Amino acid sequence: MTIAHRKSIDRIRASTRAPIPTDVLSTQAAPEGDPPQTDGTLWAAVRALPPKQRSAVAYHHLAGLPYAEVAELLGTSPAAARRSAADGIAALRSTYSQEDD
Repeated sequence: MTIAHRKSIDRIRASTRAPIPTDVLSTQAAPEGDPPQTDGTLWAAVRALPPKQRSAVAYHHLAGLPYAEVAELLGTSPAAARRSAADGIAALRSTYSQEDD
């Protein structure tokens, strides 16, 4: 019974992850410069991070690069890139927790 249950869950999850084809693609290019100003406080907090932390957060969390590639871009070790990204996220979390108080 457990195998059948898990197989059914797998099928449901797989169907929700399948890409949806589209006939029309947008020809409009993304705007250059800063990202859209949907949350100005977030981007201000990101800009306030030290350069290595800001870059590590952007490369790993926004661009989705693995830490090994982030390390190559930053000229550091993967462990240092991971630490920079973690410190940057921690700083952003503390900024937002202070704003909520």
